[in-house]
Parts: sequence; C-alpha cells; structure tokens
Amino acid sequence: MSTLAGFAQDSLSVKKKKEGWFDLHDKFYQKRIYVYWGYNRDYFSHSDIHFHGPGYDFTIYDVSAHDRQSKFSFNTYLNPENLPIPQYNFRGGFYIKHNIHISFGIDHMKYVMDQNQTVKMSGIIDSSVSPRFAGAYVNKDVVLTNDFIRFEHTNGLNLVTLDVAWMLPIYHTKQDWIHIGWNFGIGGLFVITKTEVHVVGIGLDNKFHLSGVSIPLTTGPRIDIWKCFFFSAELKAGYMHLPWVPVRNTKVDGIDHNFTFLEYYIVGGLSFRIDKSEYPFLKRKKRVVTPPSN
Repeated sequence: MSTLAGFAQDSLSVKKKKEGWFDLHDKFYQKRIYVYWGYNRDYFSHSDIHFHGPGYDFTIYDVSAHDRQSKFSFNTYLNPENLPIPQYNFRGGFYIKHNIHISFGIDHMKYVMDQNQTVKMSGIIDSSVSPRFAGAYVNKDVVLTNDFIRFEHTNGLNLVTLDVAWMLPIYHTKQDWIHIGWNFGIGGLFVITKTEVHVVGIGLDNKFHLSGVSIPLTTGPRIDIWKCFFFSAELKAGYMHLPWVPVRNTKVDGIDHNFTFLEYYIVGGLSFRIDKSEYPFLKRKKRVVTPPSN
C-alpha cells in the first residue's frame, strides 16, 4: 500500500514539473521579491511651456524636446561611482498574490528642449528684465537661441512611482528553470526635477525640486532564469503635469508645462522567493532521536 502511495506521489510531482503555456494557475511568482537596474530611452510630445516671474509672463507653444542618454563607455556604465549618470531605472517590488505585484522605484530620465527651433510665443517681457527681448508678443514667431531660452531637466526628470501590475504567465520549462511572462502595470506618484534654465538672462542650475505628478502605464516581457535572475524589456507611456518647476529656486519665478512621454528600457535583476520550499538546500534535516535501549 505504501508503495502505491509513493508511486502516486512521484507521478504527481512529475506532472507538476511538465512545461506549460499560459498557465494562469502557475504559482512561480507567489511570495517572490525582486529588484532591478537598467537603462532607458525617452520620447516626448510637443508641449506649451509657460514662464512667469517679476517682469515677464509668456508662453512658447508646441515646443519639441529630446532625451540625453550618455554614450557608452565602460567607465560610465560599469564604474559604480558613475552609475547615476546615464538615464537609469531602479525598482524593487514583491508579489502580493501569485500574479499581482507592487513595486516602488525611480525612472531617471532627461528632458532637453531642442535649441534654435522656431515656435510661436505670446506674453510680455519688461525692459527692466531684458532690454533686448522686451515687448508684447501675440502669437509671434521666435527662435529659441541660447541667449533667449535654454531649458532642460538633465539631472534630471525623475519619475518616482508606486506601481501595481499583473504578470501574465506565458511559458515555463520543467522545474521553472526558464520562465517567461508578460507584465501589465499602472502607477503614479510624483516627479522630482533638477532643472537648468536660462530665460532672457535669468536662471541657473536649480536644486532638486518636487515639480509635479505623473500617471504611467507599463507593459513588456520578462524572462526569469534559474529562479533567481531575470531580464525585462518594457514600454512605459504616460502623462506628466509639472506646474512647480523653479527658475531661480524661488516661489516668485516658475515654469509649468504638461506633456506625454514614451519610454522604453531594458533591465536586469534578482528575484527570490520567500519560501524555503523553493530552495531544498536550505531545508534542515530532521534530527532522528534514537531512544535508549533498556
């Protein structure tokens, strides 16, 4: 009888180890925590940017911008001291159910206004601020030269979010040595910028500042290897509302603008299950105590 029970148990364990496709009852991610690091590229929609302060109040329309990822070098990307220089992604999270996870992290992006572009402008600049650019502007064409306006979040456009996501299991091998899933997430929180701005001679490289909020959506594949390493390549799209961007680290001067963005990033990370059953070598062998013989 015990032999038959053992055989049935072995058959069940073999059945569990079969490879599978789109197994929504898969428990691979359950009780799992993770952390990752990687790098991103970003694309921004055109936006209207409003500059205001003592002696000036104007808006430039339909302004284009780009990101600024660092060129690859071993010193920049592999030297621990220089890791925060490129556009990076850092995040940690845990699974509250077998496919639902919560994470917190930062996407360090960079936003650089395209220089020397021609845009429409409306508003006023007083002669006390800039005799050269003084005047009233009504939908007038202007060229964004360095001595007129230079504007960039290059240290940077830091998206700090709390995300909730669902992982769709796609495929896993026997014993889960390779596990492929597709992530769908939504998040939001705040945006911290370090903005360098020069407007008609006014401005500086500002301090880090809470500048607004954002709501992003995320999707992309994730490949887990050997139950503890993973790689992910995801797209993130969202909306940023930045009403509190400083010009001179004061409350009287400011900038506000809103735009949508598209980000793609590739990351690598570590993933561990908070369960000793996942790691047999951590199990302690039960000590068998032999009763003394009479």
